[in-house]
Amino acid sequence: MRRPSVTALRAAAVSLLAAASVAACGLSSTGTPSTSDTGGPSGTPIKVGISLSKTGDFSADGLASLRGYQLWAADVNSHGGLLGRPVRLVVLNDNSDPGTAAKNYGTLIAQDHVDLTLGPFSSLLTVPAAKAANRHRYAMVAGSATAPSVYSASLPNLFSTSAPVARQMVPFANWVAALPPGQRPKTAAYAMVDDPFADPPVMQAQSILEKAGVLTVYSNASAPYQKTTTAALTADADKVVAAHPQIVLIGSVDVPTV
Repeated sequence: MRRPSVTALRAAAVSLLAAASVAACGLSSTGTPSTSDTGGPSGTPIKVGISLSKTGDFSADGLASLRGYQLWAADVNSHGGLLGRPVRLVVLNDNSDPGTAAKNYGTLIAQDHVDLTLGPFSSLLTVPAAKAANRHRYAMVAGSATAPSVYSASLPNLFSTSAPVARQMVPFANWVAALPPGQRPKTAAYAMVDDPFADPPVMQAQSILEKAGVLTVYSNASAPYQKTTTAALTADADKVVAAHPQIVLIGSVDVPTV
C-alpha cells in the first residue's frame, strides 16, 4: 500500500489553509487543467480522494465544499502542482451519511489508490472518515471539522485547517457581557439542531451570558430538533418568537437550518 510522502502532505496542508474554506468557483469535476495546453505540471497526477455530501441533508454545504476543493486544486495546478505533478480530485458521494463516508475512504484508498485524502463536510462525518483513513495509515486534511468530538477523538492522522468551533461565539458573548447594564440585552433565546458541531458554541455563549445576568427565556438544549424539515424549524422559530427575547443565538449546521 502506497503512503503519501511527508513533503506532499505538508504542501497540501499549507495550500489548503488558504483555500479550503473558499467555495465559489465553477470548475471541472476534477479541478485539473490540461497540462498539454497550459504548460503546467506534467507527469503522473497526484490523486486526492474526497467523500462529500452531494446529496442528503448536508448537500448545500457539501457542494460548496467541493467548489472550495476544486478551487484549491486549480490554484495548486496553476502554480506548478505538488512536487511538480498535477493534482486530480477523485470525489465520491456519501449522501450525508457517516457510515457511507467511512466506506468511501476505504474505497478511495484500497481501490482507487489515491495518494492523499481530504475530509468530508461536517464533524459528524469527518470522525468516522478519519478513522477509516487511519486504518490504512493515511493522513487526512479536514476543511470543515472543528467540533469537540473531532479533537477528543485524538486521531494522529487528522489535520484541521480551522479553529475549534466551541469558541467561535465567545468573543461575541464576552462583548455583550461587557456592555453597560443599560445597554446589555436582558433576555436571550438559544435554538439548536442536534449536532456535535452546532451546539457547543451556543452552549458556551449561553453560559457566559447567563453569568452576566442575561435571562434565558428559551433554550432547546435538552431536546434540540433532530430533523431539519420546514415544519420542525418553523415550530422552533415560533417558540423563539413567543418568548420575545432581545437576542437569539442559533446553533445551525447547514443552510436550511439558518
